[in-house]
Amino acid sequence: MIKNNIIKALASVLFVLFTVLPAGADDTKNTETQKKYTGKVPKNIIIMFTDGTGTALLETARLYMQHVHEEKFFLTDTLLNKASMGLMSTYSASSLVTDSAAAGTAMATGYKSYNGSINVNVQQEPVVSVAELVKEKGGKVAVVSNANITDASPAAFGGAHNANRRNYDDIASQFLQGNIDIIMGGGRKYFRSERRKDKRDLVAEFTKAGYGFVEDSQQLAAAEGKKLLALFAEKDMSFITERHEEKEPSLVTMIQTTLKLLSKDNEKGFLAFIENEHTDSASHRSDMTNAIKHLIEFDQALQVAYQFYRNHADDTLLIVASDHETGGVNITVSTKDMTSNKSKNRIFPSLKHLKIIADISISTRAAAKKLGKSPTDAQIDKLISTYYQGFVLDQDLRNKLKNNEFVSRTNFYGRTESVLGEMIGRNTGFFFSATHHTNEPVIVAAIGPGAVLFNGYFDNTDFGKRLIGLIEGK
Repeated sequence: MIKNNIIKALASVLFVLFTVLPAGADDTKNTETQKKYTGKVPKNIIIMFTDGTGTALLETARLYMQHVHEEKFFLTDTLLNKASMGLMSTYSASSLVTDSAAAGTAMATGYKSYNGSINVNVQQEPVVSVAELVKEKGGKVAVVSNANITDASPAAFGGAHNANRRNYDDIASQFLQGNIDIIMGGGRKYFRSERRKDKRDLVAEFTKAGYGFVEDSQQLAAAEGKKLLALFAEKDMSFITERHEEKEPSLVTMIQTTLKLLSKDNEKGFLAFIENEHTDSASHRSDMTNAIKHLIEFDQALQVAYQFYRNHADDTLLIVASDHETGGVNITVSTKDMTSNKSKNRIFPSLKHLKIIADISISTRAAAKKLGKSPTDAQIDKLISTYYQGFVLDQDLRNKLKNNEFVSRTNFYGRTESVLGEMIGRNTGFFFSATHHTNEPVIVAAIGPGAVLFNGYFDNTDFGKRLIGLIEGK
């Protein structure tokens, strides 16, 4: 009961904070945000999806922009002061901690299912997704992600159905069967005959069906036509710290191209699902630097989506959402070592700590590859001095690196990555308390026709039901 009261109180506080602040002058076309739903059906729906992002990471990115770049963070500083806002619970049918597949299923269909399932119910029966409904009405659908495009979230919002989210070959085939108009991201191996178990050449099949096909940023810039298959990496696209943008475009570039192609000669409207997967991927790997930088890139992509909304405010609904929180992000006061808990032995997170996080020039995943499973002291010292300048590696963490050990029972996803993440936390106060998902509620913000339906505290199945109701005009 106490926990429920705390959650309700938090929801009430956040609701007041984000709905009573005065809106800007450009909100005149979205006056329904503060009123009851008027019944207007949006022609276009843009879902900006930042996977694995909770409120602590949002605040970290906001502070990063404010103090490191001396700029505003658009999502928190602008959009949330204009939009309807809710808090969403995320548990699945099989666990109080969801995975992305069950969460995506709930949000795309309105049905709870078990972890690992894509758009099927608990009996493993297919349930109708928002993508299928949009296609039935003659609209276009786009799924865009910097992950493998057949991964859980784009698979769910791309209308696939599978009892096992890992059946990537089958999900890729279903995108073609479902006539999804734009498929853009990583996961090239699941479309190529030499990598597929059934040896189908899906790239050739998509091309035969009228799709353009591109594999790098230059080709994407020249892309035209109504249908596009764009695959920029064999699996997930690269983290910012390792990305070469001539080969792999940014999320900003991808959404610009997507909205341009979707809106061309389109009377029936569209559903665009734009995912930043790397906030989740980086958090799984205890990589605070890339989690922050990819959330900032998401924020830049969100501004592109918001400008499209501004130009089509009467018939476009823009939704910002996450599916769950990853990593148990917390910025907290910690001790410099275990000798004392007195103030002089404490680290109080500050601007200087944000700056040294910003200066990290490698992902924890790439660092783990460099070290291998049994690194020497010399290899460890070289890595720290080259990529983690200003950081001190405690002896117990050094031993864990050398012995390939877990940090703790909740920090296990990647052993070396978790150790490096713990080092970052001990030096800065910016910690990941886990390497997997948590059950923390996540925010949903919406602006445009129907936005008011996403006010309050609701379940992820309610998100799906309300979205489907808007599409069906109910």
